Amino acid sequence: MDIRNGLFIDITGLSETHPNDLPGVWACKNNHRYNTTDLYPMRDTMFEGVVAKVPYAYDYILTEEYGATALIFMEWEDHRWDPIVKEWLPKSEEVLAEESKEAIAAFRERKAQMKEEEAAKERKRVEEKQRKETEKALKEKEEAEKARKEKEEAEKQAETQRLEVQQSLMKEKDEVKEEKPSNETNGWG
Repeated sequence: MDIRNGLFIDITGLSETHPNDLPGVWACKNNHRYNTTDLYPMRDTMFEGVVAKVPYAYDYILTEEYGATALIFMEWEDHRWDPIVKEWLPKSEEVLAEESKEAIAAFRERKAQMKEEEAAKERKRVEEKQRKETEKALKEKEEAEKARKEKEEAEKQAETQRLEVQQSLMKEKDEVKEEKPSNETNGWG
């Protein structure tokens, strides 16, 4: 481990196991593979007071293997990097207990947040259902009103036609009466 920055030094033997098929690809006994350009030129560092070499693209290699946060985490498996002492120190029981309390509080907060989100979704679902029911009721009311008006209009037209027919019949009857001679005027009498 590099005491200046906490970088863990993994001393691993590498070899170009398939130079004919995969030239420039190096492998270790754990089947990790590295490109020559990731390894060379090697960089100088200090390891426990002794000059040592690290791969050129050590940051790329570490993030590829351990994820994007590999170089920024200051905590790992109940240890914390102390940049002053330049060591990974075990966390105290108090720190672990406090972190456990914080984790439980965060869990409860997230659970309450999820519950509120679910309640909000349910409220929205109920509001949408009510809106659709209201729209349906209004539409049915409009259609009923339209049907009522159409019926009234049809009844008015029917009444108008009945009155027109009745007037027409009365007029014909009157005309027939006027055309028919009376007994007194025709000389028969």
